Amino acid sequence: MDQAEHEPRKLFVGGLPRLGVTQNSLRAHFARYGHVVEALVMEYPDGMGRGFGFVEFQDEEAALRALDAREADAHAAFFGRKVSPFFSFPFLSAFKN
Repeated sequence: MDQAEHEPRKLFVGGLPRLGVTQNSLRAHFARYGHVVEALVMEYPDGMGRGFGFVEFQDEEAALRALDAREADAHAAFFGRKVSPFFSFPFLSAFKN
């Protein structure tokens, strides 16, 4: 994948539970891979989670560690659900607004 196609330090995280996930819990889960600059849990106006969020790391190496296939078990343990991190693409960041 060409680096110009994705944001190398930012991950899209799909499969989040609609209730109970906070920006702090998302940040804490991904902090094991490196310094988290920003963690966002996307919500509807009524506060119900939309089921996805974004995590931005200080460096690309931390994002790559989080995407490592050997980390699948750690992601399966997040709030009892398997979350799916992927590189974020610029058009996905439009969901942040």
